[in-house]
Amino acid sequence: MWKYILFDLDGTITNSGEGIMNCIRYALEQMGHEIPAEQTLRKFVGPPLVVGFREYTDLTEEEAKTATAKYRERYQSEGLFEAYVYEGFEAVLKYLKKTQVKIAVATSKPEEYTERILEHFHLKEYFDVIAGDTLKGDRGSKQAVVEEALRRLNVTEQDKGTVLMVGDRKYDVIGAKSCGIRSLGVYYGYAETGELEEAGADYVVRTTADMLEWFEQQIPETPCQAMSDVDNTQQPASSQISSYNKKIGKKWTAIAGGMLILGIALGVGGTLLVQKQPWSKITQENTGADYDANKCVRLGDYKGIKVSLAVTDDDVQQEIDGLIQDNVTYEQKKGTVQEDDKIYAKFNGYIDGKKVDDTCGEEVIELGSDQFVKGFESAFVGAKTGKQITFKINIPKGTYGDDTIDGKEVTFKATVKYICGDEIVPTWNDKFVQSISDFKTAKEYEADIRTELAKENENNKQDFAWTEVLENAKVKKYPEELLEDAKQEVLQGYYDMADMYGMSHDEIFQSWGSENEEDFVKNELDEQAKQAVKEKLVVEAIAKAEGINYSDKEYKDLVAEEYQYNTEKYDSEAEYEKKNRESLKDNALSSAVQKWITKHATFSK
Repeated sequence: MWKYILFDLDGTITNSGEGIMNCIRYALEQMGHEIPAEQTLRKFVGPPLVVGFREYTDLTEEEAKTATAKYRERYQSEGLFEAYVYEGFEAVLKYLKKTQVKIAVATSKPEEYTERILEHFHLKEYFDVIAGDTLKGDRGSKQAVVEEALRRLNVTEQDKGTVLMVGDRKYDVIGAKSCGIRSLGVYYGYAETGELEEAGADYVVRTTADMLEWFEQQIPETPCQAMSDVDNTQQPASSQISSYNKKIGKKWTAIAGGMLILGIALGVGGTLLVQKQPWSKITQENTGADYDANKCVRLGDYKGIKVSLAVTDDDVQQEIDGLIQDNVTYEQKKGTVQEDDKIYAKFNGYIDGKKVDDTCGEEVIELGSDQFVKGFESAFVGAKTGKQITFKINIPKGTYGDDTIDGKEVTFKATVKYICGDEIVPTWNDKFVQSISDFKTAKEYEADIRTELAKENENNKQDFAWTEVLENAKVKKYPEELLEDAKQEVLQGYYDMADMYGMSHDEIFQSWGSENEEDFVKNELDEQAKQAVKEKLVVEAIAKAEGINYSDKEYKDLVAEEYQYNTEKYDSEAEYEKKNRESLKDNALSSAVQKWITKHATFSK
């Protein structure tokens, strides 16, 4: 699905708030202007400077331009590096580099400064394109820098459905929409509660760990490189289980083109995600099924339900456990590598004597895991730590999806830096907290976790309410036609993903935890199909009982929104609507019912 990922800089890659706010203060002091409160200063992180000075002070357009010049006086000498990379963000970049996507920066910060910052933090090598404003302000809007990034990436109109903009402010979301691409909003930066949803973000995550997990689900690694994503000697962030997944549980989604997959698009492995897509293609009309939803499902409490949004001690502890696990290191042993060892190695691949970046890496490798292309892991057996080894691997066709690598012989030069011994698990205390954050004490960090989880719960209260309604309902009978059709839709969804990533059917099912397709059909398929049918029956039963329906405007808005996900398959919005009418109606009804449930629910914190 995704071929191009664009990242904002301030508030997304780096926490540059201190430097930006210091420079804002400097500029306003130089102009003899009153300095706003800290809460207002934080809002300057994200939008173009002129926009910030105009929106958050009473400066005129010309004064805002003067203030911008003053800002840059201090910024280029002091403020540039008054920042730090968000914990866990480099792990996201490392993961994406293992896939076939192109990565770019699209920022309102001048390009010259952006390149210096990325070089300073040793991140520049991850990006294929760095697009920013000019020092003259020629690209002074988010839309302009996004357009520039798309131009340099050679993205066509047909490609726009495969582009994702990642950012922490509404300006990133609006800029993406203006360019006809989708957006992933992040709440670890400077967005206020609800800002990203109100701006129309297509997806939302709360932490860098959530973002990594989301990308792991959306963009599988290239098979020969697939491995646990490790930041130096750290454990993968995917080991985290967020409180969101614990409370919300697994969610169902369907893509109008025929994909109906449990958790593939949202909610897997703790990812905090809101995705707006049709929830089912299975309809009474297109299956020929003859059933009465009220006779098939027994509704539990659904009207006026009481839903707790409280953050529990267990919720906080799960986040803490994840942070600890993310920072696990290993005892570093010297010696000769044995079969089944876990090692930390650096390796570079060469084709015809030329280094190929996509075949290079430095990370933990678990020998015998068969995560790499055949022969790669076994080549390290017998190697001595600190000594370079050279070996050759023939890369099977279809491995990278790149003709310059697939089918070629790659010469690897690798060095085992150490053999991983026992895990070294950090202790949650003030010293540890200071080493991974700006907080001084563990208690301060825990309070911040609780605050952020509370915001997350509030933003997702509709999901909480709807999940409870589904849990309260009991299916008395699964209409046979619906269930059989649901099974086919589930399978087709996985097949579509396999085609998308150039994987075999067995490989795609293995990537989701099954041994192969046969194992999935035997142990998982029935339950996934039943979940989809249950949600459909509950929607129809509640809608009939309460007389709930959707308006023409809601339907038209839904069609317009969902068509953006399917522009490659259909020539026009009208064609898309005609061929998917029943599934779109189902989705519109589901949305209307969930909104009604939320409106009548009582939420407690």
